[in-house]
Amino acid sequence: MERRDRLKGGRGNKKEKNKQNSRSEEWGRIIKENGVDMCCLEETKLEQLEDRFGFDIWSGKDFDWTWREAEGRSGGLISIWNRKAFEKTMVNGRWIVDNEDMVILNVYAPCGNAEKTHLWDMIKLVIEQNVEVKICVAGDFNSIREE
Repeated sequence: MERRDRLKGGRGNKKEKNKQNSRSEEWGRIIKENGVDMCCLEETKLEQLEDRFGFDIWSGKDFDWTWREAEGRSGGLISIWNRKAFEKTMVNGRWIVDNEDMVILNVYAPCGNAEKTHLWDMIKLVIEQNVEVKICVAGDFNSIREE
């Protein structure tokens, strides 16, 4: 799912940059007030992010992040974490304080049934390949429960 390991600066229009700044401020307030070590954001609808984005929402410099841009007017994922609490490796990471490996998947599911089935097959494969570690699947699954 991941396209980039680092945010790339871009030349968005002024309206898009203002929208990004106000979102960054709100996310930063929530993260700081709640002492968050890992944050997974879905449906950001952002096609570009400024290099300073992480600094805008994370207090201090001890953070890392990865993202995937939106496609048109939907989608977009951002995962950002405290480097003192979580260390990213190739597919998974390690909670430093507990010295515990973990796989964290930040998901924005498609709406179509065939695509959703494929996504769940991929998630199942990740789970089957990582039976020795804890797994957290976070995100927007574009699903509703029928009664």
